[in-house]
Amino acid sequence: MKKNIRSNKKLNKAILAHISDWKGTVHGTAIKTMWDNGDDYEKICEAASIDISQFPEEAVFYALKI
Repeated sequence: MKKNIRSNKKLNKAILAHISDWKGTVHGTAIKTMWDNGDDYEKICEAASIDISQFPEEAVFYALKI
């Protein structure tokens, strides 16, 4: 089983809300299975009809000690 890093908190929240909204349906089960199996954002969003472009990745800044 592959495991992708899911760092986009807003997109995670949208996907989990979608799963919750569709709980108990074939569609909801399919999206949850994709999520649990570690499928990438693009594949999940396409199946769930979520516009991934509405959830840009948040910039991460690292401080360097010199």
